[in-house]
Amino acid sequence: TKPLGLEGDPLQVLADRLAATVYRRVLQPDGRITYTYVLPSRTLAERGMVLTREFHTTLENTHPDDRDEFVGAIHASARNMTPFDHVRRVKNTQGEYRWIHSTSMPRKEENGDIVWEGIALDITAQKQTELSLGKTQQLVADMAANFPWQFAGNFQKFPGKWHTMPVDSHLLISLSAP
Repeated sequence: TKPLGLEGDPLQVLADRLAATVYRRVLQPDGRITYTYVLPSRTLAERGMVLTREFHTTLENTHPDDRDEFVGAIHASARNMTPFDHVRRVKNTQGEYRWIHSTSMPRKEENGDIVWEGIALDITAQKQTELSLGKTQQLVADMAANFPWQFAGNFQKFPGKWHTMPVDSHLLISLSAP
């Protein structure tokens, strides 16, 4: 029996709804890395994310500043048999970078392969929000550090009449500067 309200392959439905892909990555004893399974996501495809089983293509699409850390995280996970949990930027078909969060748990096969079954999620909106929040926090910190506090005290001298308060022109410039 099919669960109520769930049409199609449950993994495919999940991948599409979460803007994610399910994958199986294999690190062979000779050091080669391949993807033996990649579940395509319609949502990721709409965002220009082309998923491949070829590791060299995955690496080429990874932002140059993130490549060494990505490969290092794979090898550290394999060496220590610890969870793989990594965020990196990946180029889409329009040449734009999207933020991808991959997570999985390694296991060792009898032939020496290290295998991860995992999920890779598009977290671009979350990262853009985090980056925007960081910029806003920095702006507020800069404003607080550079705010002419003697000017703020003048508000108390002119309650309800702040528009008549005498202000130097250089102060107005510093308050309106980005």
